[in-house]
Amino acid sequence: MAKSIGVVKIKMDGVLMRSKPGASLDPGGPVRTPVDCDQPGFYSETNKNSHIDCDMVVDANFSADALRRADDFTATFESDTGQMWVVNHAWVAEPPVITGGNNGGAKLAIDGPPAQEMK
Repeated sequence: MAKSIGVVKIKMDGVLMRSKPGASLDPGGPVRTPVDCDQPGFYSETNKNSHIDCDMVVDANFSADALRRADDFTATFESDTGQMWVVNHAWVAEPPVITGGNNGGAKLAIDGPPAQEMK
């Protein structure tokens, strides 16, 4: 699936956290697999979760402890083309990896049900 480059906003317990630019989104959704039979045009279908990779800004609102336990939150993905996607009932797939220095941040992987495009 195509990926967009953008910024992620996560709101948990009333606290807003943002990513640095460069986040990626796999919106998830239907995955169709051809079924071999005597007539073409048949397939089986499963649903794939959405996936976001981002580098969170580490500021006063950042909590590694809250993020590593986070589930059932809303993540908003804003692309650089103006498109917006929302993942409801999202969860953190792995604990955040925090780095220091001028380009420091916290790498985060978020999974959830298929993302919904906001129009």
